[in-house]
Amino acid sequence: RFLTLPITITGTASYSQNFATGLSDLRLPQMNVAVNQFYLFKSKTGTRSGLLENITVNTSLNLNNYVQTNSGELFKKAMWDKLQTGIKNNITLGTNTTVAKYFTFSLGANIDNALTTKTLTKYYDPVEMKVVNKMNNKIAGYSTFSTTASIQTTLYGQANFKKGSTIEAIRHVVTPSIGFTYSPDFGDTKFGYYKNYYTANGALTPYSIFENNGIIGSPTTGMVGALNFNIGNNIEMKVKSKRDSTGLKKVKIFESLSLAGNYNFAAKDHPWSIMTINGQSSFFNNKLTVNTSLSLDPYRIIFEPGAETGIRT
Repeated sequence: RFLTLPITITGTASYSQNFATGLSDLRLPQMNVAVNQFYLFKSKTGTRSGLLENITVNTSLNLNNYVQTNSGELFKKAMWDKLQTGIKNNITLGTNTTVAKYFTFSLGANIDNALTTKTLTKYYDPVEMKVVNKMNNKIAGYSTFSTTASIQTTLYGQANFKKGSTIEAIRHVVTPSIGFTYSPDFGDTKFGYYKNYYTANGALTPYSIFENNGIIGSPTTGMVGALNFNIGNNIEMKVKSKRDSTGLKKVKIFESLSLAGNYNFAAKDHPWSIMTINGQSSFFNNKLTVNTSLSLDPYRIIFEPGAETGIRT
């Protein structure tokens, strides 16, 4: 933490060398500045309520300098010419409020801003018969954002057994939530983050001018307008126990069991996502934890002979 300010600053430097190729990777320096979460507005009454008073802000700034060079160029002009510098800022906003006593309504936004000193131009060279990646000494940047809105509630159910039964009761807690996520298609030409080049067979292929950067990444492509859902479950039971002073003991059947997925209305094809089921259970007084995971693809996958990856149909 920096002095008494709510800021954490970390800095690192690294050097690695591949003796087989003679190439060296140098990162000097890397610095991250993180601001502690804070509320955007003060509470009028001392107890926060409503969407505005509950707005929280998380932000960070990351500075990175990276170069790959050989030992003969180390700390010489050739190395400095290849040095890439990148700055990336992330801002996350979130808020929530209670609706109709039993529902929690949440809103969120994620914003990324990035700058770099190197951009990429990609083209096919018919003389060399290969794709050329040309790095340009040009300051460029991008901004991306996504927004979310969701509503969640908690349902309780309990089944009581006859008096004298080994199992006294089973309690089931269900936490369903539904939300919507939106993000524009930053691969659209109007943003200028992606360009096209022709391959050897004449196919028009898109690429990001921030490819091969390695320090700020590339903007996401494809519009997202997805309806998300998640159904969380917790199942416990009370059983008789001579070891417990109350004569009863809680046994967790499933600490968590969730089903999640989404439907992307903006997708041209395959709007359904892969459904995921995740579970966690503990045994022997929490000495053993078992995690389970299952993925369900709603689409048929066809594998061509010899292919390791399939095609969704």
